[in-house]
Amino acid sequence: MALKLSDYLQGEIASTELELNDSGSLSFHWSNWNRCCQYHNNSENNGKMSNQIDQSLVHLRNHKIWIKHNLQTVETDLYNLYESYLDNRIRVLWFEQEKDSLISLVSEGGPYIPLSSMRWFDKETYEKFIYKKILANTLPLREFRLTTNIEAVCYFDDMATDFVKVSISQISKDGIVLKFDSIRTWTKIVGAQEICMAISLENIDSIEMEELGLRPSDFVELNNSKQKYVVYRVSPSVVKRNVERNKRFIHQREYFVFCYFSELRPIMGQNILQEALVPFIEILKDQLSKELDEFSGLLATG
Repeated sequence: MALKLSDYLQGEIASTELELNDSGSLSFHWSNWNRCCQYHNNSENNGKMSNQIDQSLVHLRNHKIWIKHNLQTVETDLYNLYESYLDNRIRVLWFEQEKDSLISLVSEGGPYIPLSSMRWFDKETYEKFIYKKILANTLPLREFRLTTNIEAVCYFDDMATDFVKVSISQISKDGIVLKFDSIRTWTKIVGAQEICMAISLENIDSIEMEELGLRPSDFVELNNSKQKYVVYRVSPSVVKRNVERNKRFIHQREYFVFCYFSELRPIMGQNILQEALVPFIEILKDQLSKELDEFSGLLATG
């Protein structure tokens, strides 16, 4: 582990992740664990990180924008637009129901684009607003997630020749987050009647935690000479329930789908992914919990 959890939590860059292995295939972000969020909320570091996030967003207050609806034009700024987007009531009214609302990022005279096109939206900026809400205790907190980059492929409607590359970008004890990197891939996924996902057993084992001598193959056989891949059927309903939230990322060329382990149906054999990853995650979580307990204890007595 290149950086201790205690050093990481005292850092000032909200978007930085803690690298957990030398290859960079496994990392952790404080916002993906309720205990780290609570640490920030209960310490002096809360104010430091909040101020750092505010400073990185202050330029948005100086970026004037114009929103036009029903022949009326309202002048505001990008900062207010992101905050409005995070308000469920305003988002439904402005961004989902009122399809004829327009926005100009240049001047009152235009040019104007549809507000719902999300061409004004930046994923990294949006994430900073999410961090602000986490630090303000106004969002539900996640139990524990790790960032990964496990490569996989998906194919559709029993046509193994028609496949696209995907990756498992996050893992938790409940399931995985699949990441798709192109509009072509996302369009295929959304339109498919049948989705299959194949993952190399070697790729699953690539997220080794060297410092602990821990790897997924400690919990299930992944070095089987007769089986190189595990193949799952994924219900199209899993993708469809994620369509609406992915509209905000349409111009970022990144799309994300959370899939519960129970929704991954192995075509042959056991659910290797769940059997390998869940105990791996729990042991790593316990290790980080010990580090956090020790660090918090030092702060309390310091």
